[in-house]
Amino acid sequence: MVVVTPFWASIETDMPIELWRRLLPPRVTLAAGLELLIRPYHAYAIQKNSLETVRGAAAAMLERGADRVYLFNYMDSQTAMERAEDTKAVLNECGKLSTLAGKTRRHVATYTDTWGPDEASAALLPKSVGAGNWFALRIATGPKVSRAEVRLGCEGPAPAELRLNGVKCQ
Repeated sequence: MVVVTPFWASIETDMPIELWRRLLPPRVTLAAGLELLIRPYHAYAIQKNSLETVRGAAAAMLERGADRVYLFNYMDSQTAMERAEDTKAVLNECGKLSTLAGKTRRHVATYTDTWGPDEASAALLPKSVGAGNWFALRIATGPKVSRAEVRLGCEGPAPAELRLNGVKCQ
């Protein structure tokens, strides 16, 4: 068995898991990399993933076709989650959709902070949207949920239409 561990600093926004799954032979284990740090765009203050954001990323990665979640920078003394007591839950829960089922998870729009030569940096946020225009932001959330809370930070008047699993929210 070969293990592929692509490193990606983004959580789930840009990682082409479905493409890799299609291109790799079935005998190859696809382990999607999950960086400890999390932020929506380069100038945003650096934060560390929480148990809820790791659960969210893991659910999205596994549901999209990853076989495993590779935790990058989670286990040494200088780089660890803020709440060390959550590490055991991450290790016990975040490897399978069945062990994530029913657990609170959080999904955050992130960006890829590592790119190759001749590739453009592709942060989705921040985004200016003028009057009469619109902007779609998709966030992979893993298996469907029956209830979700959306937090959207905006400056100025910002009427927004939000959808969960394609259904318009109130």
